[in-house]
Amino acid sequence: MAKLSEINTAAYKTFVRPWLRTLVTQQTADALVALHPLRLQHQLLSDANPVAWWIRQWAGWARTERRAIDAGHPLQAAESRAADAIAEQLNSFRDARDQAVRDWARWFYGPQVLGALLPPDVPDEELALARAAADLEHARRDALRQAGAGGFAAAVCRIVLAGMVSIGTFERRSLHLARLLAAHGRPGGGAGSRYAGTLSSAEWSALMREQARITALVPVEALNALNDMIPDTTSRENALALAAAVLMIEPTLANPRSEIIEYLIGTLDVDPIRVIELAKEMTESIARSGGERPNHAMAKQAVCQRPRKLR
Repeated sequence: MAKLSEINTAAYKTFVRPWLRTLVTQQTADALVALHPLRLQHQLLSDANPVAWWIRQWAGWARTERRAIDAGHPLQAAESRAADAIAEQLNSFRDARDQAVRDWARWFYGPQVLGALLPPDVPDEELALARAAADLEHARRDALRQAGAGGFAAAVCRIVLAGMVSIGTFERRSLHLARLLAAHGRPGGGAGSRYAGTLSSAEWSALMREQARITALVPVEALNALNDMIPDTTSRENALALAAAVLMIEPTLANPRSEIIEYLIGTLDVDPIRVIELAKEMTESIARSGGERPNHAMAKQAVCQRPRKLR
């Protein structure tokens, strides 16, 4: 119905309005107003109609000869019954007319007649949800293709981000975390430096943003791919130690107790004591240089927990 209305409006504006403006004057418009049926039916029974002169006389006679009757008079009861019957008939006619119009509109504008030629458009909300679902599916396929790509540095970023999610803190503080990773990744920064290379804070930040996208879209596949990204045991221990060091140094993540870290220690088949010792070695250099002191006792208790099953 809305689409038909739009078509009619467009057709009127294109084919009718231009020549109608040239033909209709102010006098014509006034005449059309005066001849409107609802206005005309009152004018025909008024003094403006010279043929209706007798109505005034009969109205005056009716006013002067009016007489009140008793409440129980038979004519008054008949009048009341007649009024009720007329009102009931008019109401019944109105209800039947409205129902007929509704039934006709549902049939004519429904899928069997005009609805087959002018089907309604899909609501904007459904289109937006469909586009969002398609974009998300496309992004997930792209993330799945990239889940196994990257080396030691990408794996460390992925472990740090997964640990943040498991703790319940997923903040966009990539610059600060990138500085922590860069401090450990440069020469002299700890046991993980020979694997992390000499990436700058900006490079770590860009890497963390990319790994955050992958971790958010395909979290389970991202963690399962760590076996291929860091194949040897030494690299795995250093990756977990570097991630644990960042989690211990970052004030809002001072409690590194994470089911992701515990899960990875079990799945990557590394020595938890070795991991915590490497993490302590990395963080103590930061503490000696004036940085924040990590909670080593809590970290050792968390890392040495029995590995949990990832859900």
